[in-house]
Amino acid sequence: MGKIEGLAHLGFFVDDMDRSIRFYTDVLGFSLRCRWEVPGVKAALLDLGDCCLEMMQYIEKHEFSTGRYDHLALRVTNIEAVWNDLKAKGVRFNTDEIIVDHGWGTHGARYILFPGPDGETIEIAEEMK
Repeated sequence: MGKIEGLAHLGFFVDDMDRSIRFYTDVLGFSLRCRWEVPGVKAALLDLGDCCLEMMQYIEKHEFSTGRYDHLALRVTNIEAVWNDLKAKGVRFNTDEIIVDHGWGTHGARYILFPGPDGETIEIAEEMK
């Protein structure tokens, strides 16, 4: 049986990745876990205690119509079981398959997204070990 354990990370967009990393590490005390790029986007994970931030920066100029918050990610164990439990409760997912991202974090992650009641994006995520 799967279980939602808590917040996995909070993802948001920044204008300048280097400036934001300096602020969150030098001013707020976060540590940089890793950085990576996917087509069109730079990304970084920062940790402080049990809080994880995922910062993203569009490489091209981008206008934000709904703010910079991107998604709420919930850390799970046994993502397939949680996915099936949520489907049984009527949750409609954005894709038909769990996404595998080998570039996320230290070992990669498996995740799937779905809309919340007000259209906000919610992610269930399981870090790969």
